[in-house]
Amino acid sequence: MKLDGGEMVLRLLVTVDPARRFDAETELRRRIKDALDRERLASWRSSDEKEPS
Repeated sequence: MKLDGGEMVLRLLVTVDPARRFDAETELRRRIKDALDRERLASWRSSDEKEPS
């Protein structure tokens, strides 16, 4: 995990069946977001989401 300038970067190396890659990625993101929300550690926004207007 890297904290820099108000940003958090979390890099993971996960072995998963290629046919299940998308499902595994979605589930992992959901679990991370739930944990951050539960602990009130960070506001989660995917890097491809736009800033709210």
